[in-house]
Amino acid sequence: MQVGSGLYAYLNVFMEDHVNGVIRIAKRLYGGDVPEWFYVPLAFHDFGKATKYFQEYLLSGEKNKLSDHSQLSALYCLNLAHSLGFNDRLTECFLYPLKHHTDLKDFKKRLMTFCQRKEGTFS
Repeated sequence: MQVGSGLYAYLNVFMEDHVNGVIRIAKRLYGGDVPEWFYVPLAFHDFGKATKYFQEYLLSGEKNKLSDHSQLSALYCLNLAHSLGFNDRLTECFLYPLKHHTDLKDFKKRLMTFCQRKEGTFS
C-alpha cells in the first residue's frame, strides 16, 4: 500500500517527508516563529523534483538536461511568492532554491538571462 504522494525527494524519502523535515528544522532555528513568506521556499524548494525526469534520474542515476530541478523550483517559488503578495521577498524566494541546489559560479549569468526574458513581469 502506497503512503503519500509516491514522489521522492531522495531515494526512499518521500517528498512530503522531506518538506516536513525542512519545515521542522526551520521552526527550531526560528524558535517556532518562521516568517510567513519563508514557507514558500521551505515547502517548494524541491518542486522540480516532482517531474518524471527527476524521478527517473533517482531510479537510474542518469542525469539529463531535464532532470535538473533547481531552476524549475526557483521559478515556481518566485511565481508563488508573487501570487501570494510577498513582493518584498521575491529575491529570497527565487534565490533560496538556487542557492540550495546550484553551484553559484554561473549564477550572475543565469539571473541576468532570467531577468532579460521576464523583464516587466513582476512590476
